[in-house]
Amino acid sequence: MKPVKSSFLASIDYDEETSTLIVAFRSGALYTYDGVPPEEYHKLMGAESVGRYFQGYIKPIYPATLVPLPATSRPTELAAGGR
Repeated sequence: MKPVKSSFLASIDYDEETSTLIVAFRSGALYTYDGVPPEEYHKLMGAESVGRYFQGYIKPIYPATLVPLPATSRPTELAAGGR
């Protein structure tokens, strides 16, 4: 997971094999977004405002799935490599 500067997003990762975007929110929620093309991921990560790009071009277009996390796992711990 790559930490991002955003008021509501904590970190982002991308699986090119499955075209899945993985987004950890500062709230503690973790979601996957299916069918995201690699170029869309690169645009997101290069955006001046990652949060605005996500809200405008990812969230309303690609199907999301909430990933259940153990109570002890939080996005900031995942971004740092902890489990």
